[in-house]
Amino acid sequence: MREARDEIEIEGIRRSRQSLQRAELILRVLDASQPFTEEDAQFLQEFDGKKTIIVCNKIDLPRRLGLPLNSEADGEVCCLTGKGMETLKDSIKQVVWSGEIQAEMLES
Repeated sequence: MREARDEIEIEGIRRSRQSLQRAELILRVLDASQPFTEEDAQFLQEFDGKKTIIVCNKIDLPRRLGLPLNSEADGEVCCLTGKGMETLKDSIKQVVWSGEIQAEMLES
């Protein structure tokens, strides 16, 4: 998450962090065409105890993203073309069906 520029954005970021603290599974989407940033590192560190799937998006562009040694992408996708989406879905299903996620399904 980025630095807030006004009060509304500050509140939005606060609420996002609260939601992430309660989440059992986090999909962290990184732009594969951009270098790994300090902000990315801070996010991964902040939510280190959470089950996180790292998704590299924009794989249709030249790759500039280098992940830290202890991290690897669980999925590589191109949202523009849909490439890699089925593999990502399979990764999510694997985590859910393995029992790593304990939340009950909520009825709407």
